[in-house]
Amino acid sequence: MNSIFITPGQNDVGAYINGIDLNKLSENQTKEIKNILNQYGVVFIKEQNIDPNTYQNFAKSIGELVAYPRLKGLEKNPFINVIERKPEDKNLAFGSSWLHQDTSYLGKDRPRYTMLMGIEIPKGQGNTIFSSGFKAYEKLPEKIKYKIKDAT
Repeated sequence: MNSIFITPGQNDVGAYINGIDLNKLSENQTKEIKNILNQYGVVFIKEQNIDPNTYQNFAKSIGELVAYPRLKGLEKNPFINVIERKPEDKNLAFGSSWLHQDTSYLGKDRPRYTMLMGIEIPKGQGNTIFSSGFKAYEKLPEKIKYKIKDAT
């Protein structure tokens, strides 16, 4: 069994997981990935060559699958949505704004995790940036934490 190597991301957000092949994932490796995900909030697993079935099965091994209500999934993999940016597209890309949170509007029915798989990543990794509300909260002054302690 290969060892999983972790490289923490920048600004205390996320971790890169190396030394893993999602096509040959053991149950122990899946548990380890889930633990790393829970610890770091977001994980990046690069250079994987997987098909939609493997991708959806990996997602299922991490948690319960939830259909995205605003898009229709693939016919054989209904929990996978294709979001494609074509060269002629000039408007903001799907989800592009200053900030968005995937499916947080679903309230109690929202999924625990969201997965993205890039097929063609622009040089410099594109414009997706991850942040942590938990880390931001930790850095707040105690006076502000007290003021917002009951906020939802």
